[in-house]
Amino acid sequence: MTAEAMHSVPQQDWDVTSVQAVMLPKDKLLWAAPEESALSLLDRMRNVGMQQMPVIAGGSVVGIVTRDSILQVLQARGEIGSLAGR
Repeated sequence: MTAEAMHSVPQQDWDVTSVQAVMLPKDKLLWAAPEESALSLLDRMRNVGMQQMPVIAGGSVVGIVTRDSILQVLQARGEIGSLAGR
C-alpha cells in the first residue's frame, strides 16, 4: 500500500470506514514474487515510494518484505564479506 492510500482516510473516520472502501483493486496491487532478487525489489520499491510490499505465491500472500529488512541483509552481507576478506 502506498503512503498516499494509507492517508486517504482522515483519522476521525477510521472507526466508520471499512477496509473494503480503501482497498486497492487486485490488478493495481504491487507485489513481489518469492524468487525476485532483493536488489530488483529494492529498486522497484524505491521507484514507487513503498516501504513494504506483499510477497505473493500461488495467489496467496506468503509474507511482507520491507525496505529496511532488505537493507539490513545487504549490510550484514557486506560486513561478513569484509570479515572474510581479512
